Amino acid sequence: MPRRAINTNQAIGGGETNYPKKIEAGERISLNDADSLALRRVPGIGPYYAAKIIDLRNRYGGFVSLDQLADIRGLDEECFQYFFIADGGITKININRAEFERLSAHPYIGYRRARKIMDYRRLKGKITSLQQLSLLEGFSDKERARLEPYIEY
Repeated sequence: MPRRAINTNQAIGGGETNYPKKIEAGERISLNDADSLALRRVPGIGPYYAAKIIDLRNRYGGFVSLDQLADIRGLDEECFQYFFIADGGITKININRAEFERLSAHPYIGYRRARKIMDYRRLKGKITSLQQLSLLEGFSDKERARLEPYIEY
């Protein structure tokens, strides 16, 4: 029996698409709310990059800037234009109550900064501002600024 070519825009025997219909020019998707299927509608994003975006979003606690997508190696910046970031939706870490594991799991904190935060809390008490950590190694102005949206006191 001869093989017949399959149109990748139709599922076998069902009429539904195997691949999500790509987003139209000018249409945008909320980066913090999109599921894998919605992400895959963006040109240049397939299952691999959709999974990477969701993983990074979960690790951050949500995106605060489209520039954070640049942390995904190989993701084409052309796709950034299809996203927006809605207000809210950020999961914050209480810097005074969070356990070491929670602190160290955040990409902007990591093991060493988490250890320094734990030591600071133990020796000096509650942290009321990231500025208090400015004299510690690894807490430059740049590092504190990108961490600030993810911290509550």
